[in-house]
Amino acid sequence: AVECATVIGVSISFSDKQPPRVINVRLQLLNPDTLEATSRRISVKFHDVDGIADFIILKQHYDQALQREWKTGI
Repeated sequence: AVECATVIGVSISFSDKQPPRVINVRLQLLNPDTLEATSRRISVKFHDVDGIADFIILKQHYDQALQREWKTGI
């Protein structure tokens, strides 16, 4: 899913034992057309477990990727 958001909080949980460590990122969702804040907020949890891809893409990189003329097989 594509959502525009601003980070409004970050918390990190460490275990007494081995990882996983958990990072909770609180996001204020933005209107995709105006980039103004909405009343919607979500939390996304990231952990350091191998083999599971978790990521957020910065909007400026997303916009640049959409403008490129990507070709396969090159």
